[in-house]
Amino acid sequence: MPPSDIFIQGKLEMSAVPVQEAAQAMLWDDFLLNRVLVVAAVLIGIAGLRDLLRLLPELLYCFSRPRASVSLEYNTSVVRMRNTAALISILPFCLLADRFGLFRPELWSAVPEEWSAPATVGVFLAYLLLRTVCSALIRLPRLSGTAADAVRRSPWNYFILLTLLMLLTVGLLYIFRPSDTVVRITLYAETALFFLLSLLRSGQILASGFSGLTTILYLCGLELLPAAALAAYAVFL
Repeated sequence: MPPSDIFIQGKLEMSAVPVQEAAQAMLWDDFLLNRVLVVAAVLIGIAGLRDLLRLLPELLYCFSRPRASVSLEYNTSVVRMRNTAALISILPFCLLADRFGLFRPELWSAVPEEWSAPATVGVFLAYLLLRTVCSALIRLPRLSGTAADAVRRSPWNYFILLTLLMLLTVGLLYIFRPSDTVVRITLYAETALFFLLSLLRSGQILASGFSGLTTILYLCGLELLPAAALAAYAVFL
C-alpha cells in the first residue's frame, strides 16, 4: 500500500480489526487424545495393580539371578500374570517416550502432534512384531523348550521393571522441576541399562549350553537386529 493511502486528511487510518495474536504452541498435556490415553493407562494400571504386586518379587528375583527367568517359566500362573503386566506396560512406556521425546525421527514432522502418542505405540508394536518374526525364524535346535521360552520372554521381565522405574523416576524428578532434557537423558540411561541387562541375562542362559559365538550370533538376530532397525528408523528417516 502506498504511504499516501495510509493518511487521509492528515490522519493516520488504522484497521479496526485487532491484529491476531500468535497462537501459543500447545503442550503435550493440552491434547485431548493424550489426556484420554493417560487416563486409560492409569485405569488399566489400577485394574492390574493387584497382580503386579504379586508379580513384583518374582521380577526382582529375575533381576538379581541369571537362572530365575528359566524357573519363572515353569509357573504357569506367574507367566500369565507376567505377560498381562507386560501388555499393560506398553501404553505407559510409549506415553513417557512420546512425552519426553525419546523417539523423534525426522519423519515425525509429518505426523500431527495430537497423533504423536498413538504413532509411538504403533512403532513400538512394529518393533515387537519384528522381534517375534526374528524369534520364529532364528531357532537353536538343542535349546530346550523352557530355556527357549525364557530367552524369548525374559526381556518382558525387564521391560515391566523398566516401565515402573521410568514412572518412578519421572515422579521423583518432577519434585525438582528439571528440564525435559534432563529427564530425557535419565530415561535414555535407564532404558540402555535394562536393555543391556536383558541381553546379559539371556546370554547367561544360552551360555550354559552353547558356545560364546553361537550365543552372540543368536542374540544379534533375536535382540540386536530389531533394536538396530528401530534405531535406524529413528536416525535415518
